[in-house]
Amino acid sequence: MEQYALSNFQTASLAFERVLYFGDGKFALQSLDHLAKMRLTENDISGAINYYHQASIRANEYNEKSWFTLRKCAGLLALQKTQIALIDLYDLNDNLPDSSLHYKYFLLGIAHFSALDFSESRSAFVNAIPENEIKKIAQVDSLFKVLVRIKNPKPKTAKILSMILPGSGQFYAGDFKNGVNSLLLNGGFLFLGIHSALNYGIINSLASASPWIQRYYLGGFKRAELIAEEKLALKRDRIYQQILNVFE
Repeated sequence: MEQYALSNFQTASLAFERVLYFGDGKFALQSLDHLAKMRLTENDISGAINYYHQASIRANEYNEKSWFTLRKCAGLLALQKTQIALIDLYDLNDNLPDSSLHYKYFLLGIAHFSALDFSESRSAFVNAIPENEIKKIAQVDSLFKVLVRIKNPKPKTAKILSMILPGSGQFYAGDFKNGVNSLLLNGGFLFLGIHSALNYGIINSLASASPWIQRYYLGGFKRAELIAEEKLALKRDRIYQQILNVFE
């Protein structure tokens, strides 16, 4: 504990591991908890998850077991292992202290938001707020109402538009720079293709142009779809940050 307090984590980790090996169960939970905290400080989330998992298995009291499970789930969500976290979260019943219960629903809100299940996310975030904090509940409700109205830009629409006219999908998604580039490049290669076909024949023209068509035309409408997805995700992320700010 002295080495832990001094942030000498390598020395402290070795000592805590010795306690786990030789201690016959004594101080096991405290050791695992501190080992997990050190891994988090070192940004080793997988290592922290492992220690919290061990602690949840060793804990005898349900409340203690649940708390370690919740910490493990927080790590899983940080690594975007949403489905695994959801399994563990739903395995916990609601017979928990208020702080743990609210934390459980907070993590469920994050998990469902990551899975783009906004209805379940909203319900979970609301349950994470004490009933008497009416203003916060109203804030969360209001933010989710804004969220469900965010439907544009549609990725499929951006893709189809760029298939019809290169660059138009990027314009639709709000990326004018890439839209102009795509329009000019594809227009230029179309002009060169026609010029080549008139002078050297259609077969030779197709043979020389096909790599460029694949790269710039096919790549262009795929890129338009990705740009629209990124723009849509960015809009949702802004609302998500506002939701998290309610809990600060």
